Amino acid sequence: MSDRVFGSSSAATGMDGAIAKAVRQSLCHLPGVDDAGASYLVNVLSDISILSLIALSSYVLLLSGRVSFGQQAYFGLGAYGSAVGTVLFGWSLPLALVFGIACGAFCAYFLALITRPLSGLYFAVASLAFAEMLRLALSSWHWQVDRGGGPVGPAGLEGFRSIRWLYENNVAPEVFLLICLALLGAVLIGLGGRIGLGLERVGAARVDEADQVVDLLLHERERLVEVELQQRRGAPDG
Repeated sequence: MSDRVFGSSSAATGMDGAIAKAVRQSLCHLPGVDDAGASYLVNVLSDISILSLIALSSYVLLLSGRVSFGQQAYFGLGAYGSAVGTVLFGWSLPLALVFGIACGAFCAYFLALITRPLSGLYFAVASLAFAEMLRLALSSWHWQVDRGGGPVGPAGLEGFRSIRWLYENNVAPEVFLLICLALLGAVLIGLGGRIGLGLERVGAARVDEADQVVDLLLHERERLVEVELQQRRGAPDG
């Protein structure tokens, strides 16, 4: 994933170059890791960090008592939004990232509004259906703009081409890895604090509510069985 976005670490200069060199030297101290192995390890760790953020987004919902199969839709929409900002509009990466986050957040808020009455399997299936509809929509989206080196932008099933902001600005893979790890650490710290405790309380309240409903249904079933037995006892022998 990440090895297709970056150039060489040697292209980074200044602070980025120093950070990249320090990270690579640190990884080379691991048993059996040389310079080439350190480069491969940086790419693998970057991919793991990104996928861990996706997994944590599902874990957040699990804490609140929900199961969703549509987390990839928010990440995909955010990625497309950021790519549109950098590739088509020529924005800086921070501004494009904010725009991508806003796109994903709006998408999640919209889905939350229309699925508020749902729970359990119904909510999970609805989130999966939403993700699949978004995938089909992005797969059929064509918006090509000529930037001098040929057309760029989303091209349907071929995906989004020429996302090269990190490469063109000589952002080293090691720097990107540290950014991913910092974001991942911030999320983990947040989940271990008040935010995580609040989500756990919401999930516990949902579980308690479900248990009360189950107890009520079982009590009603026992009452109906008892009424039926009494009716059979009082019925004349046929």
